[in-house]
Amino acid sequence: LGASRDQLAATLRGLEQRSAELRGEIGGAERRLAELRDGTVAEERRLQTARAEAQAAERSLAERRQALAGLDAEARAAEAARQDQARLRQEAEGLRAEVAGLERRRDALANEIASAQGRLDTQRRDLADILSRIARERSEGSNAIPASVGTEGGGERR
Repeated sequence: LGASRDQLAATLRGLEQRSAELRGEIGGAERRLAELRDGTVAEERRLQTARAEAQAAERSLAERRQALAGLDAEARAAEAARQDQARLRQEAEGLRAEVAGLERRRDALANEIASAQGRLDTQRRDLADILSRIARERSEGSNAIPASVGTEGGGERR
């Protein structure tokens, strides 16, 4: 009986030792579990923070895209305005050239008119001189030739 008791006592000590070891392992496992829970909670918070940051970044990205679209529209409008301005400059240059040509033509016509007016004035003076000579010759001739001589033969004097 003594040997059985010693054996049972040794078994009991072994079981108690094993129980103490298991309690230590369970305590360690519980600590690891608590750490994992804390880590999980921290990870969930980081995940929520990351999701919130991602949503904020998505909103910011959408705002930037909208701003970029607005700038693109403004750039297209500015480019169209530059193209219109270039076209208008070309048209203005064309009109300036046309005006310059018309001014040259006007000046040439003014010169032609002045030249024709000068020729006309000269012809009028020549005509006036001729008429004056004719009038003088008639007046001198009417003094020298009696009026009856010039109307004989049915002719009229002019």
